Amino acid sequence: MNRVFEARGYTSVPDGTEVSPFLNPTDSNQADIPWGALDDMSIAAGRINPGAASWIHRHPVVTLVTFVVAGRLTLHMKGERDPAPYALDMRRGQAAVTERGTMLQLQNTSDDAAEVLYICSPAYVFDKEDGGLPYDDAVLVAGAWAELLTLKDAGEETSDYDARARRAEARRRMSKRRGIDIPRLTGDVVRSLPGPYDYLAPDNSEIRLLVDGDHGGLAHCLLPAGRISSAVRHRTVEELWYVLEGEGEVWRSRAGDERIDRVRQGDSLRVRVDTSFQFRAGEQHDLKLLLATMPPWPGPKEAVPVHGRWDR
Repeated sequence: MNRVFEARGYTSVPDGTEVSPFLNPTDSNQADIPWGALDDMSIAAGRINPGAASWIHRHPVVTLVTFVVAGRLTLHMKGERDPAPYALDMRRGQAAVTERGTMLQLQNTSDDAAEVLYICSPAYVFDKEDGGLPYDDAVLVAGAWAELLTLKDAGEETSDYDARARRAEARRRMSKRRGIDIPRLTGDVVRSLPGPYDYLAPDNSEIRLLVDGDHGGLAHCLLPAGRISSAVRHRTVEELWYVLEGEGEVWRSRAGDERIDRVRQGDSLRVRVDTSFQFRAGEQHDLKLLLATMPPWPGPKEAVPVHGRWDR
């Protein structure tokens, strides 16, 4: 991407303002930006003409930063916990954050156009094809705040889950138009539990690798009967544990809070990121666990040795 990017021409959008695509890696019309680049954020240029006011709308998925490049602008917002809408008067060089789910209206009461930058996380999705608009991250709520008094569950005709599901479908359609290959099922192989362990974990338990995916992975963990693991802390990874066989104890500690739990076959538990933990197997049987790791296990540097509960 050894080039300079600039706004590509303003078009009217459903909320009544004007927007120009700028830097959006999920835009099917911006092939010069690699799909999924920018850590899934996007930037667009916006224009609100003198005397204009947008429809009240909400973003169920994205968090929006509005930065005023030129002119003046008023943002009217109402979050779920706000008793009434409030106004933020903005001038050049100022920015405001609109959290996802917050109702938003942009208004320009001045005599000059307001020029803004919209910075979104994750990247804004606006799926326009063949003159239709199958999906837009902005959900229109009402033309004016007074109308909200007559609307039941304003802006929530579509649940946030439905919005996320429709958004994922839109991203798949758009990636296909960008020529992104759909993974072949030939790569989705069945993996059986191996006999010998793949490696010893940083806590000295035996790890046998199972399937993994883009957002997480599965592994089989075995701690021999009577053994105690080393105590570690994960830096970026969360784990969910399910006890397949055996019994034992698990110690967890975080921010001065700690607990010890007895576990047996059929039990499950969570090990959060930045939690110190240690576990030990009962004297009679090996302790066998199914581990779900999210995101996928990055390697041995993930686990940091800590002072544990039990001496090994």
